[in-house]
Parts: sequence; C-alpha cells; structure tokens
Amino acid sequence: MPGAQYWRSGRTYEQDGYTAKWAGISDDKGRVMVAICHNMDLGDAWEWSDDPRYEEKWASLAYRIAMDYFTYDLTH
Repeated sequence: MPGAQYWRSGRTYEQDGYTAKWAGISDDKGRVMVAICHNMDLGDAWEWSDDPRYEEKWASLAYRIAMDYFTYDLTH
C-alpha cells in the first residue's frame, strides 16, 4: 500500500529493493497477537483516501485492514 509519495515518484514502495511484507507474533496457541506490516503506509491510505489521485483499490484495502484491526481490538 503506497504512501502519498506515489504521486511524485510513481513507486508503490518506499525504498528500492524492499518488498512489502507481513509478519506477526503468535501466542502459544498460534493466534496472532501482533501484526507487523513493513514498507506499507496504512496511515497515508486512510489520510488520502478522499483524494482522486489516490487509487481506490489501495484505500479500500487499507480500510478493510483497519476494520480487521478494530474488530479484533474490540472483541479481545
């Protein structure tokens, strides 16, 4: 999920050679307790989602991830 720098650079990533990836820390039962997203900019996706230059596919994905975070947070 690119940050607003995408408009200037055309890159969907922050630095050359880095791939966006997820990692997590699990408890003893294998449940994810901490989600870590490297080289993604969820905050920019939320902040710029109403700007026509920011692609809807990234804004929608950012909001879906946020809903997962909020739902998990409020139910655990």
